[in-house]
Amino acid sequence: MTRDQIRALLLKSHLFEGLDLPIIDTLTDAARFSVAGKGDVLFQQGDASDRLYILAEGSATMSILSEDGREIIVAIAKPGQSFGEIALLDDLSRTATCTMRQHGSYISIDKPTFLSLIDDPKGARRIIAILCSMMRNATGKVEQLALYPLRARVAHALIEQALPGDPPRLKITQNELAQVCSAARPRVNQMLKRLERDGLIEKDGRVINLIDMDGLREVSEDPLTD
Repeated sequence: MTRDQIRALLLKSHLFEGLDLPIIDTLTDAARFSVAGKGDVLFQQGDASDRLYILAEGSATMSILSEDGREIIVAIAKPGQSFGEIALLDDLSRTATCTMRQHGSYISIDKPTFLSLIDDPKGARRIIAILCSMMRNATGKVEQLALYPLRARVAHALIEQALPGDPPRLKITQNELAQVCSAARPRVNQMLKRLERDGLIEKDGRVINLIDMDGLREVSEDPLTD
């Protein structure tokens, strides 16, 4: 990946968009490009933190282990998304394990460079805004898991992970979807069949086409119907 490509990725990333160009240039010069294969672990829950990551190609899961040993996927990162910010800011260990779902690539930025953003007022405001967004997302996920039926949780997960297109689509295994929704795989399979029977999705192997987004949103916001 060239310097210009790294710079373009930073400019488009949610974390750094809107920052002054001299700051972007500093981040670009400090960024390190890496390639990763399917199943590669970028960091594990409990590891010491030393770098921030931004995905360039492919996708990656952020997962945690429950007390009974079950793996729960808390997020799936897509190109342009950053991860690993929290542990850099509070100087504690990694809160989740990051695993590549497929062959891809990423850039990473060392901790001192990232923390230097706090010295810039605009950079500090951007980081605060991102942390607030992450907190809102986490609160929303807890609400989904605690209060909404599985059908709504599956619909929400499909919408959240879909890539733009006509129709929007995503490639996800039923096991991954079960981990995202904190449910048993057979139950998730039942819900996918219902959504397909209702004309909201269309399955093509592991690819799921979201053919009725409005209908899926209605399902995802329904706290009663399972």
